[in-house]
Amino acid sequence: MPIDARSTVPVPHRWVRQWATPPQVLAVARVAFAIGLLLVWQPLDAAPLGSLPAEVYFAPLGPMVLLGGFPPTWWLVALEVGSRGALAALALGWRTRAAGLTFAVIETILSGYRYSTGKIDHDILLYTVVPAVMSFSAWGDRLSIDSLIRPRRARADASAIAVSLVAVATAVEFATSGIAKAATGWLDPTSSAVEAWARQYEQSSSLRAVGETLLASDSLLLWKSFDVATVVFELGFLVAIVSRRVTRWYVLGAVGFHLGILLVLGIDFSKLTLVYLILLGTLGAKALAPLPLARGRRAASWRWLIWPGVTAAAIGVYWTSFDVRTLGPSLAGYSSRSVIGFVALIAFGVIVIATARRAPERSLSPRLPRFADPVVLGAGALALGIGPMTLFTLSEPFPAVMGPLFMGNQSEDRAITTFRQRFLLMHDDESAPISAAEFYAVRDPYATSLGEFQFPRSVETWPRAVGSARIAELSALGHRFSWIPVHGDPADVGDAQRQDLADRFPDATGIEIRWQESTSVDGEPIEERIARRYLIPLTADR
Repeated sequence: MPIDARSTVPVPHRWVRQWATPPQVLAVARVAFAIGLLLVWQPLDAAPLGSLPAEVYFAPLGPMVLLGGFPPTWWLVALEVGSRGALAALALGWRTRAAGLTFAVIETILSGYRYSTGKIDHDILLYTVVPAVMSFSAWGDRLSIDSLIRPRRARADASAIAVSLVAVATAVEFATSGIAKAATGWLDPTSSAVEAWARQYEQSSSLRAVGETLLASDSLLLWKSFDVATVVFELGFLVAIVSRRVTRWYVLGAVGFHLGILLVLGIDFSKLTLVYLILLGTLGAKALAPLPLARGRRAASWRWLIWPGVTAAAIGVYWTSFDVRTLGPSLAGYSSRSVIGFVALIAFGVIVIATARRAPERSLSPRLPRFADPVVLGAGALALGIGPMTLFTLSEPFPAVMGPLFMGNQSEDRAITTFRQRFLLMHDDESAPISAAEFYAVRDPYATSLGEFQFPRSVETWPRAVGSARIAELSALGHRFSWIPVHGDPADVGDAQRQDLADRFPDATGIEIRWQESTSVDGEPIEERIARRYLIPLTADR
């Protein structure tokens, strides 16, 4: 029975059926997903973790807490090689299901190691949920080596279940972000959290040109509208997925949402368009219709040469460490990576506008198995329950698209309190600043995570929590610490860690770690002070 035909099937059944997607559309999404990740990933990005000492191992609640520290570098390299190999196989469509599941499992392990530096980056949707769930869909039935070797009947039924689960996961991730913001001051009518965060980014010299222009405005109504719009949008995704037609236009709103974040704060979420392509379910519906048959075999077509060629190019780009995001020009206040992200979001927005009125699922007649309803409803209920639960148990609203970095409201009656961290190399009475990367001897983003997300902030003044102080108190951003050396008694610094610092900075008598607190009103500083200061002496160990 066609999807849009009237029927007496239960509502949950009808809701799942609307997510049925033609195999050729899912194939385009699969190739874009795999190639997109290959193009933007930095080779062996987790390998530097192998050089970190056990003192800085800060595992979130989960299996990683059973480990005493980071694994050796060779193990991390082996995992990354396996992950990227699985991703390449996924792009080519070779043993698609096994490749997707392998990628999801390896990335789950690697994510646990990455998150143990103190900050959860909320990549679980991209790196684990989507490849694992979509492995049971028809996204390997077209544009794949598997389809050439073993042609099979399209599985629109399984695709409906898989895509509906991706929709639920996406909505829950957005909702947990909205819950955290709503509970920690974003809806306070007397101040603006977005304005406060923009001011924080301005203090760290990472605010973008549009943000600087907006900060020139002292309109509370303007800034408050950003707060409310953000919370409403993130919570609204749960409502939008009730209808796939509504979801298609809602992802267009997501494009605007991510563009705003990119233009103001410079944070690029364009990778999420790889997930939105699956929810959209329209790209390639006409252009990649099933190829004709000739003498019992598929007719030769130049189209079969495109995706292997692009995949090979993406693999080459990855292993040569070339970052395609540097191809874009650097505009005033924006890096070339931000420009590429901006172009990607605009391009996806154009695709949504051009194709959102299509509904290729109408031509499908999926017959869902009996277990479809309990599977989808059970997974949905589990996701809805896990979201709020992990908000407390993990000290992070996880899974979430945008996590606790944006929890709290630093503004109180328009007086905005910001903090800036500094590492200072001490030599007698002189001092010289060094970066977090130099201090930890590891590159970003891990250096920033270790420095800014495990280092204490003033629990009395930041972040100001309105509504549910308990959530803010549990946040890993400033209220939960594991590494004593940089926020407690310097005597607790491990011998190995102290010796490592002494070897790397032989002329230093100590290292001071400092938080500079400043309060401003309408951009004008009214108070500055050193909120926290810790000195790690090094001379005693020489």
